[in-house]
Amino acid sequence: RRRVHALVTSGIAEGTQIIFVITRDGSYMVDLESGRVRPVSCLCRKIFPYMSFYIPAMEAACAGQEQ
Repeated sequence: RRRVHALVTSGIAEGTQIIFVITRDGSYMVDLESGRVRPVSCLCRKIFPYMSFYIPAMEAACAGQEQ
């Protein structure tokens, strides 16, 4: 007989189909669209997904100031 353990949502990546959950065994990233589950490197209670972005125009403006 299998034991059922608590599953807690610990974070979401807004604008994506990704959620982060924690269990007694660890933290996991779940892609709701594909159904793929991957372990996360830390055993955390809350996860804040950080998605970086790049604006080429900002780099050009900064490069112009160096001259």
